Amino acid sequence: MPAIIISTTADGTRREHWVEKRVLRIGSDPDCEIVLPDEIEPHVVSVQFRNGSYVVRNRSKLPVSLGGRMVLPEGSETWANQETLELHAGVTLLLTIDGDATPSPRTDHQHLVQHYQKIREDERHAAVVAQDAGDSPTATAAAKKPGSNVQLIVGLFCFFLAAAVLVGLVAFLLAQTQASVSSGPSPTEMVDALLSNSAYTSQLPPSLLSRLQEAQQAIALQDRDMALRRLLRLQSELVRLRDAGEPLKINREGADPVDADEYIVRYINYYLANLRASG
Repeated sequence: MPAIIISTTADGTRREHWVEKRVLRIGSDPDCEIVLPDEIEPHVVSVQFRNGSYVVRNRSKLPVSLGGRMVLPEGSETWANQETLELHAGVTLLLTIDGDATPSPRTDHQHLVQHYQKIREDERHAAVVAQDAGDSPTATAAAKKPGSNVQLIVGLFCFFLAAAVLVGLVAFLLAQTQASVSSGPSPTEMVDALLSNSAYTSQLPPSLLSRLQEAQQAIALQDRDMALRRLLRLQSELVRLRDAGEPLKINREGADPVDADEYIVRYINYYLANLRASG
């Protein structure tokens, strides 16, 4: 089985997308190979199969997260098996590879059923022709032979058993992915920790810090319309600072620097998805 990309939207809707082409366009544009909700940009990312691996290229104006690694606009990163690509508006994509990762056409189970039905009909027709030709012992034996029915039943049983195992495996992998995501800090906890430490806030651009505090205040007041407006302003300011090449890393004593924009992007996506769903 080749690669499958499992998309999950903010409302929990999941869809499986069989990877059949070496280059995939993903976004809200109907012409994309994988079409996502309207909240996503028309062409948010591209996926290319190259040298035995899948490579993600960020086509959006905002950073996206791939397996916890930040991919900047027009940046690219190798997409490994079982890694989750976090887009905007609470949409995630999970890459699942079982065996050969090379893209290939999807095999519909209906084709298999039709194949066995055709074999059965051909055998019945051959038996009728043989009987009309003289009802020879060979023809009679072929007409009464039950092997075709047994082959059909066994073949269908094996196929649906394999399909059930595959569905169970996908469900297990989704549960494991959700568990790993839920085990980490929530977007609110990450931003609270950022804002509560003056050593961190002093390293943020004042305009970004102001927009972040405004959004946090509106969310605390549970004012949906105000929170949506302020989150979008925060998102615009983050894009502007990125385009201007502003440094958004936070230096920590005794630890590696962290990307402040990664935390803020998750914060924005989380609350935009929840607020839009509540409206």
